[in-house]
Amino acid sequence: EGWAEGSKIGIATSKDGRKWQYAGTCKGERLEYPVEDDYSLWAPSVIYHKRTFHLYVSYVPGITGKMGRGVRYIKHYTSKDGENWNFGSFIPLSSDRCIDPCVYKVGKTWVMAYKDEAHGARTWLAESEDLNRWKVTGAAIEDLRHEAPFYWKQNGRHFMIVDAWKLQARVYESP
Repeated sequence: EGWAEGSKIGIATSKDGRKWQYAGTCKGERLEYPVEDDYSLWAPSVIYHKRTFHLYVSYVPGITGKMGRGVRYIKHYTSKDGENWNFGSFIPLSSDRCIDPCVYKVGKTWVMAYKDEAHGARTWLAESEDLNRWKVTGAAIEDLRHEAPFYWKQNGRHFMIVDAWKLQARVYESP
């Protein structure tokens, strides 16, 4: 379990979306030295909007070797170049055990799907008009424990896939 803790956030670039090249790691406050400073980062979600990159990332104080223990938060950073990041805020959500942000837009509203470990390891949602201030709207997927929600829209339909561990990936559809 400890292999995932203390990792930096890597950057890959592509000119055609098919061939990718490693371009280093994110730089900025509390992004560069996770092992030395005793914290973990994972599950980054990046949005580019109005000439600004927005990074939402799971932040877990301490490196314990035991996943799923202790508090965890989602942090928000911004960047003009996608490499150098400025810390914005911790996102207040439905508990102090939220990870795995997935940010997307539905109509004019930004939506963050995330795993809330304090609420049975289910996907919860928050909404924002500006990518900075978020309001929790409630649970989205409650039928089983899971993590890592990922949203996409295809042919006018909305989908979310989650990792349900031994039950494998589950795909949900929403109007």
